[in-house]
Amino acid sequence: MLDRDRFELLLYSSVAKPDAITAHFRALAAVWRECSSQVDTVLEPIIRADAPDVAVDLGGHTGHSRLPLFARRLAPVQISYLGYPNTTGLTAMDYRLVDAITDPAGDGDKLHTETLVRFAPCAWVYAPPADAPEPRRRRLWHAAPSPRLVSTTFPR
Repeated sequence: MLDRDRFELLLYSSVAKPDAITAHFRALAAVWRECSSQVDTVLEPIIRADAPDVAVDLGGHTGHSRLPLFARRLAPVQISYLGYPNTTGLTAMDYRLVDAITDPAGDGDKLHTETLVRFAPCAWVYAPPADAPEPRRRRLWHAAPSPRLVSTTFPR
């Protein structure tokens, strides 16, 4: 858990449809900025005025990306985590949080603009909400039963 005596958590939300998870994070924040309708040129001076020491991007190259803001160096330390499983390609992004399963140590490190920081054993953990429906199992082809391939979805 974050030591609130040593750290102030500022969160900038670009969530189009807030839900219970959004509410959970909002409750944790010392400062909450709803910015889903703000363009980068409006949001940038707000973040700079907040003067974060560390900025963490959770979206990467996914929809409604804020990577152009990170390219402008919003904080002295910038980190990419969780939302996109590859390099951002930004020289302004300092670190990417990974694990040895998603990004094994070796030659792949030099393909990233970020320094890879590996968690052990795993950086990605998922537990479905208590009220989530059971995953559906479906066959992807109608061939012989072996080998069997099953596709699972986790609706939210």
